Amino acid sequence: MPTVLKFGGKWNEETRNNNNHTNWNVWSYIGPGGNRVTTNPTTGATINSAYGNWADVGPQYVSPHPFDMGTTNGLQVFNVAGVSGMAPRVNRNAVADLFHARPELFAHTGTPEDFYTTFVANRRDFRQTIRAGFGQADLRVTSKLQLRFGLRAEETRNASREFDPLTAKQMFESSPFSSQFTRVVNATTRVVTYSPNRALTLPGMIYQFMSQPRVTRTSEYRNTFPSALLKYQLQPNLEFQAGVNKAISRPPIDSLSGVWVVDEVNSRVTAPNPDLAPEYSTNAQARLAYYFVGKSPGQLSLAVSQNQIRNLRETFDYTATDFGNEDADFDNFTFRSTRNSAETRRFRNLELAYNQSLGFLPWEKLRGLNANVAYTRSYASQRRNGLSPHRLTSRLGYNYQRLSATLGMVYRDRAADGVYGLYKGAITQFDTTLGWKLTRRVSLYVQGRNITNVPVLWYATPTASVEGGPDQALRRLQEYGANWVLGVRGTF
Repeated sequence: MPTVLKFGGKWNEETRNNNNHTNWNVWSYIGPGGNRVTTNPTTGATINSAYGNWADVGPQYVSPHPFDMGTTNGLQVFNVAGVSGMAPRVNRNAVADLFHARPELFAHTGTPEDFYTTFVANRRDFRQTIRAGFGQADLRVTSKLQLRFGLRAEETRNASREFDPLTAKQMFESSPFSSQFTRVVNATTRVVTYSPNRALTLPGMIYQFMSQPRVTRTSEYRNTFPSALLKYQLQPNLEFQAGVNKAISRPPIDSLSGVWVVDEVNSRVTAPNPDLAPEYSTNAQARLAYYFVGKSPGQLSLAVSQNQIRNLRETFDYTATDFGNEDADFDNFTFRSTRNSAETRRFRNLELAYNQSLGFLPWEKLRGLNANVAYTRSYASQRRNGLSPHRLTSRLGYNYQRLSATLGMVYRDRAADGVYGLYKGAITQFDTTLGWKLTRRVSLYVQGRNITNVPVLWYATPTASVEGGPDQALRRLQEYGANWVLGVRGTF
């Protein structure tokens, strides 16, 4: 029995050192015509007590480009006399030039809380190391039957350097900044609490969070992933395949470690989840394919698959309290992060696909045509955002001498977009390309995306109604228009 054995290994390491200093880099102009500052007696931070006007500093600090909402008239401003106009904008380039040339005219107004956000809360130092080895055996049992067996073993190690801060109790009892903390004994329960959670001044903040060395917290897990594949040649052009395997999908490092992204407009914070676990899946698939040969190569195939996933990653919106937020500035914000589903999810797919070069056509100029059509039916054991039950894609291509062209279509059925009643509407979009070869190495091309300018629509249905019923309401529209690209492509 002819057998081919393969062995291999892989070592991969990725390191992230993330930070964002925006919160700390806050400055106030205190030169002629500028602001006046004083010191906050509680925190020791520099704060503005009176405000100047950049227009009084010099005309070069007024932007030559007024604020403009275009043709939407989305914003109208009136002065105290009721006259419509637009408030002047600051020339940021001129201010930046002044800051670099005369830094003594600016006062730093970052607060201790800004320091905490920048150098403690937002700081991430993360490393992930993956070691893997695999073995694979290909067996040709008969001239028509082939078997493949494989086994992959992996070890994943995560290491994160984190601060080891002193608690409020430790700061109260044994630090030089004990006066910034208070001890309270509940008269009824006799429970002792200490507040606040963080020191009020910058020296106190540095002492609380940086007086002790940072600690390295580690986690590791090991997995084995077997696989098996059967391939049987029913006819010279007809092939059947079936297989099963186990797999892992590790969370992206950006989902484990990174800075908070604050959306002030929507009162939302997007934050990583360092406790995110990997997804584990058991996959089974079968495929029957007929292959066209000769002048018109291609294939007609039918495929079915099932994926059973544990620890499925999903985006979830938390309240500030549920997320464990300790920053009062974000008490009314929604915290968006990624979590693992507690339930096992099952997904099933059926795909019928056809693609072929139409070289059998009698007219030579039409033999450069090629067609591609695929229909996918998807099922899920539970509602999943973004999953379309029906999807149809097609593409017609043409090549003749120097000319090449394609026209593609994608139809996606409506898809869930939140709780029941919220969904993304069905959509059909067309793309096209056109190319002309000038020389052997140079060609012109045109690409068009969404050439029929179809908008993307999201709907909402009342709670007591059937999703997609006649009482649905449009809740969001995205119309980015048709996108055209004209270019020159060179091969060297």
